[in-house]
Amino acid sequence: MDHESLEEPHARSSGRTGRKRTRGPSSTQKSLSSTSTNSGLTKPLGGDPPPFSDWTSLARDPSGQSMYMYGGVRPNSQTSTSDFYRLDFETKSWTNLTNTLLYMDGQPNPSKAKKKALPILDHPSCAFLAAHDRKFVTLFGGDKNGRAVSSLIIIDVDHYLWWEVDGAVTPRINAASVGIGNRLYIFGGHGVPLADTTFRSYSVVEYDANGDWIWVVQDRPYPASLPAIPGIGAAAVSLYGGKKILLTPGRITQKAPMHFSGYNMVLFHTQNETFHAITETVGNFPQNVRWYQLHVIGGSGSFPAQVGDKRKRNAESDQLAVLIIAWVPYGKDELIPEVWKYLPSPDETITCLGLRKQIWDMDQDLQSSACLGGRVLLMGQRGNSLVWDIYVDITDMIKLTCIKIQPRLGAIGFVTELSTRSYIPFRHSIVQSYIHVHVTCILCASFSV
Repeated sequence: MDHESLEEPHARSSGRTGRKRTRGPSSTQKSLSSTSTNSGLTKPLGGDPPPFSDWTSLARDPSGQSMYMYGGVRPNSQTSTSDFYRLDFETKSWTNLTNTLLYMDGQPNPSKAKKKALPILDHPSCAFLAAHDRKFVTLFGGDKNGRAVSSLIIIDVDHYLWWEVDGAVTPRINAASVGIGNRLYIFGGHGVPLADTTFRSYSVVEYDANGDWIWVVQDRPYPASLPAIPGIGAAAVSLYGGKKILLTPGRITQKAPMHFSGYNMVLFHTQNETFHAITETVGNFPQNVRWYQLHVIGGSGSFPAQVGDKRKRNAESDQLAVLIIAWVPYGKDELIPEVWKYLPSPDETITCLGLRKQIWDMDQDLQSSACLGGRVLLMGQRGNSLVWDIYVDITDMIKLTCIKIQPRLGAIGFVTELSTRSYIPFRHSIVQSYIHVHVTCILCASFSV
């Protein structure tokens, strides 16, 4: 943080609680079998790893080969940052882009760009958007120096340029956003402080062929009949090639865990702009969740080929399903990821896969996930390194578990990844948790955007 154009970090608000690292079992708890079985699953992430920060925002390239991480609060710190990193899955390495970005004031004009880091924002919504042969990471809203803002920050990740689009909507933090085609959809959010206002509305901004960003929908209210969706950290992800958006719940209050149900999981139809809660869905919904990620998968019965693999995709990979990887209490005071599988219509079921014990036995500090190169990864730190420097591939674990419990769950398959928005206050205690949402998305080839 030594570049002169980088804004000074500001203190975290007093409403945020302390953090606690969540690890696997102690050495006395591990069995010999778990050690020998799982030790080889942990792989390194090289390059210049980002700090093991809380409350980071993530966005993923739909090609599935790179991921971007913005902001957060570094370990042993009380101040926010505007750190900006890229993870390349082919090289398994991180690149620090924080002081590489160039800022353009007003209309994009690369010839007048000057070196300047991103502004420091707490809890902006973050998404990836690819349109008109360009790729962008977007940051909307957030808390800037204690007040909510409505500006939209556009980051051209191919040319390392960024600029701001004036906000034409109500300022907010913790909105959920997702990029589909040349449109960015923004849902919900709340004001500052948290108890101020929870917004029941959505907005849409469009990137046109002339390179302009235009607000085509501004603060349109949700229908009165729509069941309440907890607004603190609710998430959005694209389904069916962008024809629908799945909205999933956040938290009711700052310290409350999240509880899923058919009433607070909602499908938004992007063409006719209607909302429908999934109230007909039956099964075991995630409860007592501290944070989670979503992965949209296909039902082909096979996982995707990895990079360079020439195997053909299964032609029947047309059934969508959603994996919910949720951090839940385990043992005395630990938080461990568990996996649920949600099958939309016509199945309309949700089932727990029961993986928390296997992940517990890995004995790793795994606090986030990514979907890169067609694989589902859990990411974390090695020992007390305080940087994001390891990952564990759980793709085969999920695949084998789904095979074991067929036909109750049906087949399963992964292909590629879409844009995400995330806030993850990792490593919180169970009693004092201030958790937001991280969303990851994988889409079957039959429904590519």
